[in-house]
Amino acid sequence: MGRAAEVTTTATSAAATATTTTTQGAAKDDDDMDTDDGKGGGDDGNVGCVRSTTTPTGTRYGLTLTAVSVSMHQRRSVVLWSLLDAMPADAWMLVPRPPTARDGGGVLVWGCNTVVYVGMGGKIGCALAANGFARIGCPPGLIPPPGDGRGRPPSAAHLEPNPSPLPRLALQLDAGSRVSFVTDDVALVCLGNGTLHSLELHDRRATTTKATASGGRGDMFMSLFPLGHRVGGLGSVVSCLSVFNADAACHSKIVSRYLGEVVEEEDNDGRRIADRLSAVVKEDPTPDNDDVVSTYYKERTSYRGGLPKILSRGLVFVGSRMGDCSLLAFSLNEPTRLVLTDAVDNDGGAMKRKRKTEETAWPDAWSSMSSGAAGNGISEPMMKQPRCDNGQAVEILDEDENDDDADVVDHSCDNNSTTLTEDEVLRLEEEELYRVDDEIVDGTAPSIISSCCEEGDAFDDEDRYDDAVSYSDADGAPKTPHRRRHRSTRNLSMFGSIRALDSLTGLGPLGGGCYGPVATCPSLTGGDDAMGAASSSASEAQLEGSMIFSNAFSSAARHYVMPCGFGESGGLAVLTTPGRDNVGGSILCESDLCNMAGSIFSLPRSNLILMGKADGIGSIALRGVLRPEQGSGEINVEQFEEVDIGPSLSMEEDGGAHPNFSNAVDVLGQMTMLAAAEFCSSSYSFSVFFVRTPRLECDNPYAVVVMSNSDNSKDSTSDLKLMVDFIHRIDIDDSNDSFFDNNNRRGHLSSITPMVSKVSNDGSIISSVAFGCAWTSGNASVFNIALSGQVAEKDKHTPNFKVSESIFVGDCDDDVSFYDSNRIVALDVISLPSQIFDSPNSLADSDEALAVTSSSVSTIPDPSSSLSFPPDRLSMHGTWSAKLDSLQMPTLSHNRIVVAICRRSGLLQIFDNEDVLASPRVECQSESSCASPIWQANGCGHGTAILGQGVTIRRPEHHEVEVAEIRCFVAGPSLQPESISGNMSIIDEEKDSWMLRSLCVLVDTSQGDLHLYSGSKRSSNLNRLEFSRVPLFNVTRPSEEAARHLIKLRRKGIAPQQSAQANFRASRLHRFCNISGEDGLFAATPRPLWFVSERGAPTVVSHKSRHVSPAGGRPVPVSGFCTQMPAVFRNASNGFITVHERIGRIGSQRLTLYNGLWDVFAPHGLIPGGGISIQKVPLGVTVRHIEVIFMHLRFNSCDKFIDDASISTPSRPVYAMLVSHEIEGDQRDLNDDGLSPEERQRAKDEKEAAMVRKQVEADLGGFDMEQEWVEEIEREDCFTIDQGLGLAPPMPTRKYELWLADASSQWNILDRYQLDEFEHGTALKVMFLTDVVEDSEDVPEVNLFIGVGTSAIDHDGEDLASKGRLLLFQVRKSKKRVPSKGNKSSQLQLKLKSEKEMALGPVTSLSSLKSEDKYRMVVGAGAEVTVEQWGNGKLTQVGFYHAHMQIQEILLFKTFFLLSDAYDSLHFLVWRESDKSLTLLAKDYEPNQVFAAGLISRGGAMTFVCHDDRQNLSFLQYAPTDAAARGGNKLVSRADFHMGTQTTTLKSHWCQSSLLFNSCTTNSTLAALKQQDTLFGRLEDDQRFAIHFGTTDGSLCSIVPLSEPTYWRLTALQSVMSNALEANCALSHMAWRLYRRSTRRAGCRTNDRMKGVIDGDIVMKFVDLSLPDQEALASSIGSTVGLVMDNLLELGCAAAVI
Repeated sequence: MGRAAEVTTTATSAAATATTTTTQGAAKDDDDMDTDDGKGGGDDGNVGCVRSTTTPTGTRYGLTLTAVSVSMHQRRSVVLWSLLDAMPADAWMLVPRPPTARDGGGVLVWGCNTVVYVGMGGKIGCALAANGFARIGCPPGLIPPPGDGRGRPPSAAHLEPNPSPLPRLALQLDAGSRVSFVTDDVALVCLGNGTLHSLELHDRRATTTKATASGGRGDMFMSLFPLGHRVGGLGSVVSCLSVFNADAACHSKIVSRYLGEVVEEEDNDGRRIADRLSAVVKEDPTPDNDDVVSTYYKERTSYRGGLPKILSRGLVFVGSRMGDCSLLAFSLNEPTRLVLTDAVDNDGGAMKRKRKTEETAWPDAWSSMSSGAAGNGISEPMMKQPRCDNGQAVEILDEDENDDDADVVDHSCDNNSTTLTEDEVLRLEEEELYRVDDEIVDGTAPSIISSCCEEGDAFDDEDRYDDAVSYSDADGAPKTPHRRRHRSTRNLSMFGSIRALDSLTGLGPLGGGCYGPVATCPSLTGGDDAMGAASSSASEAQLEGSMIFSNAFSSAARHYVMPCGFGESGGLAVLTTPGRDNVGGSILCESDLCNMAGSIFSLPRSNLILMGKADGIGSIALRGVLRPEQGSGEINVEQFEEVDIGPSLSMEEDGGAHPNFSNAVDVLGQMTMLAAAEFCSSSYSFSVFFVRTPRLECDNPYAVVVMSNSDNSKDSTSDLKLMVDFIHRIDIDDSNDSFFDNNNRRGHLSSITPMVSKVSNDGSIISSVAFGCAWTSGNASVFNIALSGQVAEKDKHTPNFKVSESIFVGDCDDDVSFYDSNRIVALDVISLPSQIFDSPNSLADSDEALAVTSSSVSTIPDPSSSLSFPPDRLSMHGTWSAKLDSLQMPTLSHNRIVVAICRRSGLLQIFDNEDVLASPRVECQSESSCASPIWQANGCGHGTAILGQGVTIRRPEHHEVEVAEIRCFVAGPSLQPESISGNMSIIDEEKDSWMLRSLCVLVDTSQGDLHLYSGSKRSSNLNRLEFSRVPLFNVTRPSEEAARHLIKLRRKGIAPQQSAQANFRASRLHRFCNISGEDGLFAATPRPLWFVSERGAPTVVSHKSRHVSPAGGRPVPVSGFCTQMPAVFRNASNGFITVHERIGRIGSQRLTLYNGLWDVFAPHGLIPGGGISIQKVPLGVTVRHIEVIFMHLRFNSCDKFIDDASISTPSRPVYAMLVSHEIEGDQRDLNDDGLSPEERQRAKDEKEAAMVRKQVEADLGGFDMEQEWVEEIEREDCFTIDQGLGLAPPMPTRKYELWLADASSQWNILDRYQLDEFEHGTALKVMFLTDVVEDSEDVPEVNLFIGVGTSAIDHDGEDLASKGRLLLFQVRKSKKRVPSKGNKSSQLQLKLKSEKEMALGPVTSLSSLKSEDKYRMVVGAGAEVTVEQWGNGKLTQVGFYHAHMQIQEILLFKTFFLLSDAYDSLHFLVWRESDKSLTLLAKDYEPNQVFAAGLISRGGAMTFVCHDDRQNLSFLQYAPTDAAARGGNKLVSRADFHMGTQTTTLKSHWCQSSLLFNSCTTNSTLAALKQQDTLFGRLEDDQRFAIHFGTTDGSLCSIVPLSEPTYWRLTALQSVMSNALEANCALSHMAWRLYRRSTRRAGCRTNDRMKGVIDGDIVMKFVDLSLPDQEALASSIGSTVGLVMDNLLELGCAAAVI
């Protein structure tokens, strides 16, 4: 019957329900609004709407509003009151009004054209007309009466227009409108298009001491006016909720800070500063004090009377159906006094309104009134003085008081100042309330009405009236003119300011996309000029955030572009990953290397980058320089040049025996660089190196070397300018040491952590540097380099260094079982705030020992303490002010360095470094040790769900897994350097950034699995620190395919054999800070990943490289990573460097310099998961279809290109888009048709006479006139506008256009072609067509066209059959020279080459058919499939096929057609060139309503995928030899699946192997793989095509074909996991995926559901389970964890779109 809405109120303690129903009865003449005077409340309501019969005086059938009180305890309900047929027929929503001190609240009955307020007692308080159509849907009780002779206020509330001086409304309060009360009487209204309005309930009972003459029934009315603010980027608003009303003083100041307002501060005595300054001036009226006061007001307000009083501040959340959300902050001022009067113009004598501008400053909202209102004489709001008896002006003395009893002084009555009495004030207010409205109603000039009534008049001088208005009865006869009462409002609540604080980007519905290059890097030099140029070039597109894209992008890597959103939130979604750009975009420079170890170390102050060599002897040094850009004199190109380290002088003196640690050349050129970092403070800078001699058999191969910059020292080299200041040798066997001796050997280095610094107490200098080392003996060491007093040497202060070593003892006994061993396998060192970890004296079992003491809390207050947030995340508690690793800025002194130790048993211990320094030897379970862990947990490396103290875990039974590397890091927005240094003002400004930063721990196991944990403190766990595992749904271990490929390479001698000594493991987990304004971690694993934060939630993004070698040659593709850039760099100051294995000889590498992660952290970007990032390009239109005009041919795809570099190139691609503008059509012509009432009646009589003649002719002819077809349909003019209530609202409509966009210049619109009125664009295709010339021996020419299919639906709508049109465009260069900054594409334009009318129906599908080297067009129009041939400048039909109902889509492969009928499933056809015919091979006989169709294949097997209206997926095959094929005429059903969401297109993509997953240039990597393995590509799994699609809810899905062994293995796993794992809400996931049948289909289909589809949502959960659970599940299906994980890995790689 209609829509339903729910509403909640809090009027009474018992729950109440308000329902609205319809009554099928005759219209009542009496007023039913006073039937019940009971008091009650309403909580929940359902509104049912029916199509009502309308009359010129309203509707016969109104809706009924019923209040029901529900007692949940007694399970009873009772009807409180009911308003029968009293509500408008267009009502669709109930909005509760909060209870006030005057009454118990009420409810707004919200309709499309009206708003009715009903009190809790069941009485209608008032009704507001939103437009001129409001009368049509109202019941008779709400229709304004013609008049009672005296014009007194009626005894019941009726429909009223917007009160004067506000303009009469022309709004449509459709289903997109949302209302939220911000105070008791003021509500914020957000319409469907995002415009904000203020709705206010005016109750005169609250401001009047005496009862009015209306008896209380006319004391309430509503006003609605625009605020001049529009929430941008919202497609269709579905939510507007006031989430925070700042009544408290502290909260009000917080919101005022967001609004940029100046809050009236108070002194110690509680007085306002303004009052105190005024008192100072009165006591001492000197010029200096006057200047102070004037400056105070000048800086803070533009109001004459000082700062306006703020009634309320708060936050409002606005959300749309597309997923876009905005958080708004508002401030509501106290009601402004509006007192209007009429003054007589001495020149013309006419009454005019004047404005007193010095009284108040009106907002800009009045300039944004609807055009319909502006063109009908709507007056502007005015601020005037009241009148006394003789009509003269009256002054209000106290404007701050909102009381009608304010003192009024008359300045002109008999030249004497007389104070008016209370009765006179009430009379003046009554006069202003029902004043004469001089706004024109019928388009004529207003009549002049005297301000005072003449003697003998029947009217009271208290009441004022509108001009005479003529009304007509039901027969159209004019009735006697009467006066209509029009409200006036004297007080209006004004919104002082509204500001958008934050917004969430939503994709909305996703359409069919295409592959193509896109610029994803922000413009480095464009600035505001580039943004302005983009906005001017696409005037209607409104490219918000146009600086997202620059002129640089990839020529080899492809992105995936999809239409997304609807209406104003519409645009494009660009799917990308880091590393896909070319040189000039996010990649600034790159260089090829060879035989490098891959580890990168940066010395930013020295402008040096150090890279170790593969043989371990020495390193190379690169210096960052700036080069001039080609074609310009500006030096802004970052590059690297190699620095000559120089010869080793010490080795020449010693005969080449041993390098010298005291020589910088020997350290950098002859030793193995294991770790290096540079530390800077305000007074000095130094670099710390941890190196190893090439000869491991010597007694002391490891050393800590400290160097500093030196320009004139003889010891420093001429190029590096480094000098050795300090050396500390580390012995393997040191008999003098307390622990390492002949019995306890140190062993060799297995891993090393990054270096971390700590500042002194005053925060000015660095006090110490710490890093850790893990040894092969199972022990670990933490080295602390203390900086003591400074020694002055030649005007240079050099600190003294002292190295201390703390030993963490592990278990060296090999006889101990694996999980009982305490051997140290990994460690990490990081600086964190002091309050993160608990500080008990020991790890006792009591909960009191684990509580956080007050002394351990940081001196810096928690930034979230001023806001009420639930303490469920650690980021809400900690102030993440610690910079990580070796950074230029020192960390805060209140931070402490902690050491994380991982043991083979899975025990994770965290120690305070200060305790470690006090105890040089720390054992695992020794009580004599001075250092005890401040936090510990078991199960690290086993994938346990929670790492916490006292958590019970299970150990693996069949696998021996240990931690290979661990890193603690912070994910979230970066902080300013002032905030890092402890500036409290900056910390207070960055409270939002603090809350979005999360402490995370990433664990890399010996099997290659990555476990991500996020820290939290929960009250349910007694506020203990615990780390919860974050599901990634991503397999990170090496693939079995890569291992098999490595064996092939070693067998052929291409890859070297495995080294015997593989003890040292270089760091693969790299923390980074301030890359594109974000902190996180980069994991250089077999498939590199970025661990970043998406609004405080840790997530993962894949990293891909250009021209990377296939997986298998090296353990990891990215062997080096560094974030510290040389100080001379500008664009890459916050960038990073990677070294990856490139194609070619094994061991070849490529160094790449990036300027950031702009493709991930875009202003309109989001990270949905799955390893991809999405950038939304807001265009402000609905993109229906998109096709790229340039694209390389790949894998026999159908993507086309223009063979003209001046038109479209890989560096400057051009896209064709079919878009629609969602606009509001102007209906101002309905306000006045230019006819008089007599002329309208005459036209109506003539139309009725013509209808009678036709009926007589039909009766004489013996046929029914209503059933007879007529070419011209005459329609009744049913749109009657009552201008006394409002004006004609705008009508939503669409305008379709074809755009030619340049993706290289911020999606600049090069050219556009607008379709005709009532014409819809339905199909778009870029295709080749052969120009066939009959009887010609010349080779036919092949041209590229842009084909557009349309559907024309005129004003008659569906009463006439729809027809289509076929348009062919070509892209040509314009002859006009359009100036553009290096952009040749701006000269392109669309040229219409051909136009063909399609009488068969709307054109819904366009495809390109290639047969015998001829390209033809396949058109789907109506129920016909036609093959069109291009020749002689026109299209000629050469073949056809007649389908059953309506062609939905046509897919072509070779000469085969897959035709989807909108109501008759799939048809499989073949094209025969010999007789140019289409032949049906088979079809699906099930009557499916097809929404989309697609193709998947594996080897030689192909399957058709059908998506129907019930959100199902059906998989069909053409199998002529199958018994179920009925002789080959039927498509055989192989599988079915319930998807649960809707889509409109299914696109195919090639399934890439895990060997190619790391490459964004798949062509080059695939060519290199085929050179290494000539047999690659012959297996069926290497020849797979999957389908992907975007859904209407914004998700992206893929369907991948599987081999039979993999399918049965995952089927068994799916069945076991469905039973073993907990289901959401105890629902069966398998039952949800069963095929949904309809009644119609069940009658045709007799066989059972086929199933046969693996649900990826279930099986991918296996990745994030703990290892013991994985073992149990794999054993239950007779498989292994490794085999299942490898199947899931290949599945994820094949499903990836990019």
